[in-house]
Amino acid sequence: MMMFVFFFSSEAYAQTPQEAIKAQLGCFEVTFQYKETEAIQEGYELKKPKKSTVIEWVTLEEDKEDYIVLQHVLVSGLAMIKHWRQVWKYEETTHYKYIGHDTWKKTKTNAEEVSGEWSQIVYNVDDGPRYECSALWNNTDEDFWKCTSDAPLPRREKKRSDYTILDRTNVHRITPEGWVHEQYNTKVKLDGNTRIPIAKEKGYNTYIRIPEENCQKAIDWWPKRKATWLVIQKAWEDIRAENTQLKFRKAVGTPLWVRLFLLARDRVDSPKREQKVYTKARKVITKFMVQDTKHE
Repeated sequence: MMMFVFFFSSEAYAQTPQEAIKAQLGCFEVTFQYKETEAIQEGYELKKPKKSTVIEWVTLEEDKEDYIVLQHVLVSGLAMIKHWRQVWKYEETTHYKYIGHDTWKKTKTNAEEVSGEWSQIVYNVDDGPRYECSALWNNTDEDFWKCTSDAPLPRREKKRSDYTILDRTNVHRITPEGWVHEQYNTKVKLDGNTRIPIAKEKGYNTYIRIPEENCQKAIDWWPKRKATWLVIQKAWEDIRAENTQLKFRKAVGTPLWVRLFLLARDRVDSPKREQKVYTKARKVITKFMVQDTKHE
């Protein structure tokens, strides 16, 4: 059963991390705002601020005491678009760390280092890797989670080549109106093993809760697509489990996410069709992998 946490006054706050995480569920008007605030390298010219507004449905996919999955779906005119996915794990010791150049490396952490922490694992629209980070949820006079990790260039800047890594500090803050995703980012260029910061950026993305009828198309649409995406996710998870490093080549022609979106149109209404989608998904994903370092 889907659960929502609603906030009606500035004094209200979640009692547990699980409640805070699930307070991000529902129908929202989302405003994305990004502004470069400081040039670090001499001669660098700050880019123009970016701002956009969308309607987004955030739905609960899994709900366990130590494992919560949120799926974002964009409401875009007549079309619905599968957006990013948040997976929250309690005291997770294994992460894929982004090291630049479309490469993620599996890392292990001592259990003591993540005691009491929640890891947020963020996936691309095609359920490929993006970034992961572990930190404590603060559930006192306000509700927020703050963590810093490296990530690839965001989709909004995919055409840029003057930096390699987005060193991003993410803050998820629950508010009376919904929630806010704050970002304090440093754009970093890799020169061998040397990190060269070029600019700082502030992101301020507001999720303002609105009546659910504004997301009804997404609410009706996602259950029809969910089963196929679960199979694609299973292919991704098996590949992650089998590899100590995930490295992907640049797309020539149709990119990986488009291929998986096309595959997601297939139905999985029988074990045979499910196996067919799984096999195709693994084939497509591994085709884009540069190397396969199996067996830790």
